[in-house]
Amino acid sequence: MSCNDNAEWGSDNKVEFEVSKTDVSLFSRRRKILQAVDRVVVRIGEQSFVIKHEATKGLGFWLDPKLSFKTNFENRIASAKGALQRVASLTNSNGGLSVSLMWRSVVAAVISVALYGSEVWWRGQQDRLNKLQLQPNRQARAITGLLRSTPLAFLRDHVCLPPTKNLLDHRQTRYAVRALSANGDHPAHQLLPANFRLSELYGYESATVQPSSIGWARPEKTHRLFGSRLAQQIVKYVRLRCRTRL
Repeated sequence: MSCNDNAEWGSDNKVEFEVSKTDVSLFSRRRKILQAVDRVVVRIGEQSFVIKHEATKGLGFWLDPKLSFKTNFENRIASAKGALQRVASLTNSNGGLSVSLMWRSVVAAVISVALYGSEVWWRGQQDRLNKLQLQPNRQARAITGLLRSTPLAFLRDHVCLPPTKNLLDHRQTRYAVRALSANGDHPAHQLLPANFRLSELYGYESATVQPSSIGWARPEKTHRLFGSRLAQQIVKYVRLRCRTRL
């Protein structure tokens, strides 16, 4: 539905839209397309709008025009640092919460903030993983209230915070399972590759030639497509569970 169609729908249903507050955004991974719309003007009624080059925020998630999710990542890191500073003031060293309650507070109010939306942008990027791995050290000090000179190995063993990579993979696996269990016509279900949804994984395991359409079954391959990445996370989890049972 176009902007003009929205206006007509609003007029027919006695709903008035504030056209002056309209934002026009274009999302594409192709640089040529983004460059081609620099001078494009969108007309809605009697008003004209240019296409935004800044990231657009919706439900706490930032979408940048290139769909790199860099803006969202940086903003979530900054928000998590602010949340950690506020939670750290509650530590037991100041006569506040115990270590167990501080651990729960950090998990609920800090880690969840830092990893919000990671199901979408996580592709195994080492640079982002390095930035996120700096957070557990600060979180461990906030939970225990120990001095900065305390060895990090002791802090990690005492606090039992899981590795950041495991958290990122777990969140994607959990999201992939929810998408797989959704109804067949649900948009989240349709994100996964068709051959994965049709249970063709076992056919691949016994095949002699690997079709390119199910390359997501290769654990050494990092996928750029979101659905293939989610399918790969489920495959890794299933294989790990099978090894554990054996």
